Amino acid sequence: MVATMTTSRLVRRAALGAAFALLLGPAGAARYTVTGAAPVDAGPVAAREMALRDAEYQAAVFKGAHLQSSQRLDNAGSSESGRLQPDAGPAPTYRVLREGVRNSLYEVTVEMDDAPLSATAASRGRTPAPGPVCNEASARPLKRRVIATYFHLLRSAQAPDLPGLGTGVPAELARRLSLRPAFSGLSAATLALVADPQQAEPLEGAETVREIGRREDAQFVVAGRVIDTSVTGRRMRPVWFGSPANGVDPSARYEGPFAGLLGTGVQNQASERQFEIELWIYDAFTGAVLANDRLAETARGEVMPARPLAFGTQAFWNSDYGRAVSTVMDRAVTRLAETTGCIPFAARVARVEQRRVYLNAGGLDGLEVGDRLLVYKPRPATMIRSAGNTRELGVPETLVGDVELVQVQPKLSIGVVNNARLAVEAGDHVRFVPRR
Repeated sequence: MVATMTTSRLVRRAALGAAFALLLGPAGAARYTVTGAAPVDAGPVAAREMALRDAEYQAAVFKGAHLQSSQRLDNAGSSESGRLQPDAGPAPTYRVLREGVRNSLYEVTVEMDDAPLSATAASRGRTPAPGPVCNEASARPLKRRVIATYFHLLRSAQAPDLPGLGTGVPAELARRLSLRPAFSGLSAATLALVADPQQAEPLEGAETVREIGRREDAQFVVAGRVIDTSVTGRRMRPVWFGSPANGVDPSARYEGPFAGLLGTGVQNQASERQFEIELWIYDAFTGAVLANDRLAETARGEVMPARPLAFGTQAFWNSDYGRAVSTVMDRAVTRLAETTGCIPFAARVARVEQRRVYLNAGGLDGLEVGDRLLVYKPRPATMIRSAGNTRELGVPETLVGDVELVQVQPKLSIGVVNNARLAVEAGDHVRFVPRR
């Protein structure tokens, strides 16, 4: 196999040092074998998982990848490094052909099958939606715990008719997240991450995020700001005198001939209104910002009702403006799912008694007796920061071993540590290993 590169530095076929054998399969499909390997330092369970991930990575690069390169300049000169990054696309199905330890490495050889697009999708000329596709998505769903915190209103004067907006947005995000099988949404709507919403950046909330994660046993934290709720369009409408005039510009009343005939008049009322939020998604273990997006929608019609409607009520959602807000809420939930979908389920070690460990997650989170989780020891004293500034990127972790669950309660699990090369302590992290 020969690796080729176009002018856009796109690699479509790459020789990776592992054995690929391309076989004949169904029309539009391809079968091939690939071998992944990993050191056995942290035990066979951790080594097998790492070897499978290595095989998946190599197979993804085989299908198509782009070259990411970086260059470093210092007093000693310059150096350059590169890495093949797989393109987004459907995850292949596979079966394990053979596995075992060889030369201090755990090797797994798998046969993979790339299924073609379905006839229905192909007939409609559609391709799979872009974005991450993870093998864990097909496994038993585990509920990642997400805490939604207060959303600051940058221009509160724009929303006198929307009482409870700052606390209503996170409460609604938590509710909609909980409707998805992979999330448990919790609202901390009165808790603000940053002191000055006008000037603050998401990174300023990192320490508070880590504290919330420890205190609330959360894996992710959501926060943000309501950027815009302004009226962006108006039109003249007939009104009855004495009727409520919410959304009406008092200076734009018609007072010409026949004004007031039969108790009617014409006023300039709001007919178009914006709803825009800034969405911050954090990893609660490290405080790292995973996403910082702006989501917006424009409502048309009755966008400022005659009387204020409390955010989140059925009357609010039935209004033209409420439907636009609902669209933004759905986009926010989808964005969070896309951002966190490939991050494994994680929990914390709450207590250790010799080889027995107690985890802060249980049956309500989807765990079962017999599940295995990899144990990682964070090194908070070595927080990694971006070169040239103080932006925190994350905390290095050391793979320690694995835990097998022997008892699962609704909010608690008890496991036995295997193959630990370091002492497991309270505060260490565990990540789920799917059964495959």
